[in-house]
Amino acid sequence: MSKRLPIYHFPDETDFKTHPVDIYQPWCKQCGICLSVCPKGVFEILESGRTQVARPEDCTQCEMCAWHCPDYAILLDKRKPKKPKPDHP
Repeated sequence: MSKRLPIYHFPDETDFKTHPVDIYQPWCKQCGICLSVCPKGVFEILESGRTQVARPEDCTQCEMCAWHCPDYAILLDKRKPKKPKPDHP
């Protein structure tokens, strides 16, 4: 029996060594929903129309982009710890 991969993990297409979020380009239709729902502005659209992760270091793994992506093209690496939240007095 083969081992199932965790959801959103495409090891042959994505390198999560540097950041916890990526876009699986073959599935992305460039709708821009990820841009509109991301509270940290992690994504941007290039002049070519291609959506990319522009500021991966700002990603807090809130999962808003993945929940709203109609094509399931947002890949999250849940193995990476989320950024610690700042302490509020």
